[in-house]
Amino acid sequence: MTGTDTKEATRQIALNAQEAQRGLDRLTAIAAEIQIAEAMLEAEAESLVEEFRNSRTKLRDEEKLQREAATEPAKGSLYSPLNISVRAHKGSMELYWFTQNKGKGERSAFKYIPQGRSGRGSGHGYHLTTLLAHARPYEREIVREAEREATSIRHRRAELLEIRRSVQRLIRRYEERIQGVPEAVPADDAPGLVPMPEAR
Repeated sequence: MTGTDTKEATRQIALNAQEAQRGLDRLTAIAAEIQIAEAMLEAEAESLVEEFRNSRTKLRDEEKLQREAATEPAKGSLYSPLNISVRAHKGSMELYWFTQNKGKGERSAFKYIPQGRSGRGSGHGYHLTTLLAHARPYEREIVREAEREATSIRHRRAELLEIRRSVQRLIRRYEERIQGVPEAVPADDAPGLVPMPEAR
């Protein structure tokens, strides 16, 4: 290999390292944007939970007033064991339904409701028939609406998670590429070259 060839190879190595670093910088910026999008989805999930609970309280109060005004006493408890909550921890998020049945004394019995594993929304949604079986008549419509929104949030969250994992894999590959590229060295110090003798 001539000195010219070695210089060109060294220049290409330097360019490849620079291109890899630029690619890594872009991917790091994308990863930051994904984190922002995930935080926004978590906020949306928390807002959904709060809105559902507030709406349910309002409907329960209205049902109570109607029962008090009725000439015949209504049957069934106003208390609803069905509830929805969100839990986020270290990059993961769970938007789930559960029941909370009042027991004797101060203790309550919590029970998670499993998500649907078949049909539309498989893996991201609940079977409405299961949820509505735990709901009081006055809250069934808002349970349907809340689960529609929750399914959408879970689906978008899963898509973001898939993108995030792909970006993380690419970041690792770029980091390995950068670490594996040797530093550019002057042509005079390149191995395999014999110094030219000084002219006399």
